[in-house]
Amino acid sequence: MKCLILVLLSIVALTNARNFKVHSRAQTLAETIVNNLGRAIELKDTTRIASQIHHDFHFEENFKYQLNVFDAVRVGQKSVKYIVEWIFDQHHSAYEFVATKHHNGYVLEHGKRTDCVLKGL
Repeated sequence: MKCLILVLLSIVALTNARNFKVHSRAQTLAETIVNNLGRAIELKDTTRIASQIHHDFHFEENFKYQLNVFDAVRVGQKSVKYIVEWIFDQHHSAYEFVATKHHNGYVLEHGKRTDCVLKGL
């Protein structure tokens, strides 16, 4: 009977160890994917970023958010600089963008998160 209990405990231990290894491999793979995409973003390599996102990629957001535009000003004849407040749940953050006229519309040239929080405006 003791032998049977030891065998069963060994099987349980091995099964848990195997599951841990599967989790570790999945964790390693997920970290590699995130690091690759993060590195592509750091390098501002749009081709590399695009190659890591499937053309049918679908992102579902489970929270409500609101975008408000503040302080838009023209910069020369073809650009506009503006601040966007992004609100989700109780979090407020502000971003400054510059968009330049390109063909029949505007494209973002650059942006940055500002330290300014526009909460309550």
